[in-house]
Amino acid sequence: VTLKIPPGSSSGRRLRVAGQGVLSPSGPPGDLIVELQIKVPERCKDPGVIDEQTRAALERIEQLYDSSSFRSNLRW
Repeated sequence: VTLKIPPGSSSGRRLRVAGQGVLSPSGPPGDLIVELQIKVPERCKDPGVIDEQTRAALERIEQLYDSSSFRSNLRW
């Protein structure tokens, strides 16, 4: 399934993809619910990849979040 993430979306937002969920023997498939887990890639922090102003902005944003792993609460 290809999913378009709306601009400005944050971690925790849930998106519904109609008819793409679990197949049911007694009827049509349900809806797929996607919960976003967004994190800026580590390579964006590497010197030479982005300019200093962008790097400083990313560091300020990172300070707003808990330092624990963003994926530690994922359930499969």
